[in-house]
Amino acid sequence: MDKRKLALGLLAGAALFMFITAFTKTWWSAGEGRRSVSVGPTGIEMCRGGECESVSLSKAARRGSGSTWATMGTFVMVFGAIGGLVCGGAAAAVGMRKVIGSGPLALSKNAIGMGSSYLLLSIIFFASVPGDGGKIGVSFGFPLALLAGAAGIAGGLMMKQWEESPDGMAAKAGGAPVATGPGFPGMPQQPPMGMPGMQQPMGMAPPAPAQVTPCTRCGAPLRWVAEHNRWYCEKEQQYL
Repeated sequence: MDKRKLALGLLAGAALFMFITAFTKTWWSAGEGRRSVSVGPTGIEMCRGGECESVSLSKAARRGSGSTWATMGTFVMVFGAIGGLVCGGAAAAVGMRKVIGSGPLALSKNAIGMGSSYLLLSIIFFASVPGDGGKIGVSFGFPLALLAGAAGIAGGLMMKQWEESPDGMAAKAGGAPVATGPGFPGMPQQPPMGMPGMQQPMGMAPPAPAQVTPCTRCGAPLRWVAEHNRWYCEKEQQYL
């Protein structure tokens, strides 16, 4: 499983779905004859015949109940816009093999945070609908918002795991992973003699080719990562 490509797909999907669901009126909908109504964070749209009228949630709240609902709708729009930008930026960084930020400011952690926030706000917004909201059916906006939040969390986690892999560490350092060397997994090893750039003593035969060290679990060739002083299995994507 390529965690970088998986993170790229999840984060790109999260960004797209956040933008769509935060600025739509398709979380609830109902229709009868030539009349229809659709509701979402951006407001309420009522159509009769060929004429439609849109009302914001805050304006609708002034006419009756639903002030909490209107406030949560505003939060959904704000966090949807910010979350879409964060997840989109994270997807771009992963696609270009860039590691941006570190610690609490790491882009992967921000994507996880925005995904969690958008998921929670979507649930609160949906649950705070006024009493009469039960008379209309749920449309695609709410399930898609839940999917956007979950994708942001999963994409951020996959991005974090990729950043901690040899490929991600090499991208952060601006170089390539160190080549494999002989020896036993879990033990410090030195690069084999006879590597390019090393001179051989006069009268000595060239050394034998470096022996490939297999993984003790799956048998795949291991990669020696000098920075961590450990062996790494590309197939299982974990250190030994």
